[in-house]
Order: sequence, then C-alpha cells, then structure tokens
Amino acid sequence: MLDLVAMWKSPKMIALMLLTAFLYPASLYPLQGFTAFGGYADFGRMGVGIPVAFSFLFGPAAAWGAAIGNVIGDIIIFHVDVSSFFGFAGNLLISYVPYKLWRAITAEKPDMKSIKKFSSFVSVVVAACMICGITIGWGLYWLGFTPFMPTAAIITLTNMLWAIAIGAVILALSYNYVRKHKLLYTDILKIQQTEPSWSLPRTLAILIFAVSAVACFAVGFNVSPFALLPFVALALIAIGLACR
Repeated sequence: MLDLVAMWKSPKMIALMLLTAFLYPASLYPLQGFTAFGGYADFGRMGVGIPVAFSFLFGPAAAWGAAIGNVIGDIIIFHVDVSSFFGFAGNLLISYVPYKLWRAITAEKPDMKSIKKFSSFVSVVVAACMICGITIGWGLYWLGFTPFMPTAAIITLTNMLWAIAIGAVILALSYNYVRKHKLLYTDILKIQQTEPSWSLPRTLAILIFAVSAVACFAVGFNVSPFALLPFVALALIAIGLACR
C-alpha cells in the first residue's frame, strides 16, 4: 500500500484525486433519495462506476478520491457521523482493490477490448464490491445502526451492478485517451508492469478471501458483530495478500 502514500508527492496525482473526489459525490447527490435502512444502503449509487473506472486509470489517486468524495457526499446531505469512517474505508477499498488485483493477476491493458479483459474486470470489481459491502456493513452493525444482513448484501449488489455497468463503459471510452496523454498512474508514478505471478500463496489468498467473504454473508444473520469480526478480518487480510 506504499503507493497510497507515494502519490501525495505528485501534483498530477493530487489533481486526479481531487477530480475523483469532486465527480463522485456530484454523481451520487441527484439519486441520494433512493435508499434503504435509513440511508445507509443505497440503491441509486450509479456514480460508483466513476471511482471504479478511475481505479484502473489513476490508481491510488482514485482510491483516495473515492474515500474523500464519499465523506464530502455525507457532508452535502448532512449525514456525517461515526459511520462516515466506515464509508471512508469501504470506498477506499472499492477503488483500491480493482487496479491492485488487476495488476496482480494479468499484464493486459484494461481497455475492455476483449471478452477476456471484460471477464477479468468483472472478477476484480466483484471482489472490490464484496470487501466494500462487508466493511461498511460490519461497521454499521457494530455501531448499532443497521443489521449486517441484508445491509452488506444490498451495498455489495447495488455497487456491483453500477460499478460493472457504468464503470466498464467509462473505462472503455476513456482508457486509450488517458493512456495517450500519459495520465495513467503507472506513467505518473513511473511504475513498471511486472509479470503477474499465479503463485500458490496468491491462489490461496484469493480462495480464502472468497470463502471468508461468502461466510460473512452466510453467518451474518444470526451472530453478534464480535463473532462476525474474525470472518471480516480474514477477508480483509486475504484480499490484501492477493493484491500484493
């Protein structure tokens, strides 16, 4: 996660972070009324496609932009409370995991020009939406605001729907333009593409993440936040190892 720190040394990355932080809440605000569970689980978050698409373009700048932009969105609708911390963390992850996991599993350019690339895009976005939903869902449950289930499932599924449908279109339309103008995070931060390694540790990490994430949704109906915490922690650790 060193790139999350290194990006703050680059004025271009900071500018791209600010762009994401502006566009994300601006796209969410018109549909903020389509909510469930008192506004904590949103149906109308079509704008989530922006930070997810930007993840593949701007990397850590998009991750910070999504996290900060979500807090700005909370401020705009006067919905800032302790739950905003988990919203910050969940939205950081939903835009951090896609580009990190993509680089870990493939050397292909994420330009959406083949079924294989789109399938890989869907896979990493699903993982990002799951860890986002689990993180925010557990936080709201621990705070006593909403039950873990079905809140976590609604956050995951609605984010997944819009992130794939809108994010893929944005990415397909913008990738070559951003690449041509050398605004990709790899160009700005001078990150070299390494050959992805399907090592046994990475394979196990992805498998453990999938099992622990599914376990969170399966057992989340009947257990306390503290009994659920080991499954949540295992999912977070596993996805972190998979993205290395």
